[in-house]
This record gives sequence, C-alpha cells and structure tokens, in this order.
Amino acid sequence: TRSSNTIILDLGSCSIRAGLVSDNDYPQVFFPNVCSMNEGSVIACGSESLLPHIRGQARLVYPFRHRVRMDTSISVRDCFHAVIETVCKSLHAEPEKFNILVSISSVLPTNTQQIIAEVLLETFGFQGILLQEQTTMALYSYNCTTGISVNIGDTIDVVPIIDGYKVEGGSFHLPLAGNAISENLSKLATLRDIRYFS
Repeated sequence: TRSSNTIILDLGSCSIRAGLVSDNDYPQVFFPNVCSMNEGSVIACGSESLLPHIRGQARLVYPFRHRVRMDTSISVRDCFHAVIETVCKSLHAEPEKFNILVSISSVLPTNTQQIIAEVLLETFGFQGILLQEQTTMALYSYNCTTGISVNIGDTIDVVPIIDGYKVEGGSFHLPLAGNAISENLSKLATLRDIRYFS
C-alpha cells in the first residue's frame, strides 16, 4: 500500500526516532541527536559520534537542540544530511521511493525548516514531504484532533489544539527543561566540589 512507503521521522532535540509506517507501534531507528564535526564537515552522526576514536578527533554538536544563541559554526544542512543518510541506511530505504513525514519542534526556526525541506526534496529526492509540529502529531497518535498536548523534553510546551489547529493564545512555552536542568545540577555539583567525567 501507499502508506507503507512512508517514513516517519521525529526530530527531537535530544534524540531522533524513525520508522516505516506499518503495524509496528515503535520506531525501528533510535539514536542520539548528535553529530561529530571536524574542520567544518560532519564525520559521524548519532551513536557513532560518541565512539572514542571519533570523539577524539572531532567536536560534538547538537544541531537541533533549542538554543538561545545559535552556534553559527554548526551547519544544519550538513548535520541533517547526515541524519537522513543514517535513517535511510538503517531502514534500508531508497529515498526516491518514499514519502517522509517529519515531526518538528514548534520553536524550530523557519529558515531551519526550509533547509530541512530543501535537503529532503532536492538532495535526497523524496517523493513527498510533510513537516508537522510534534504537538499536533502527539494527538494524532492517539487518533484525536482536539486536546491539550504537553511536551516535556528540552523545553516544555503546553498547547491546546482544536480540530488539528493550535490555539496560539492558549499556548505556553517554557525554555527550561531537560538539558537546562542537567546543566544547572552540574553547576551546583561543581560548586560543592563534586566532579563527574565521561
């Protein structure tokens, strides 16, 4: 069927999940949202970036992590290209034969969304693409179009949705969660001379 030729990709700020539309309830691909960069080019993506021999010769970047200040040295285009290569390789999928639905954060900048669309259509040649906000996709996964979506990850988003449309005036966004809490706990531990090394 046509729906089985669709890849669903969830671009989380900390992890990436992907799979083919099927009877399987869980993603077939799951890896951390991290890339290794050396001299401006991406050399690895996902778990491979964390291997000691790669980590020793490159710097780790988190291309879709919510940041107040964007790091201009990170090439979102190159990182996303590496992400799609990893996903397609893991799913044994030829992009030209598939549609792709990408679940994105509500705070992902418009220019980043444009880069994602260009990479999917022009570089990989997917048959069709849809970029949809995670808040709406969460309701759809429960076969609902009306409800309140609460997304706690790198940020906290509370979004009321009526018939598939966000109610902007009722939305709440808090930029503190996940990594901000971890970083604050690390600072507090450092102040007490508690050290953690990886």
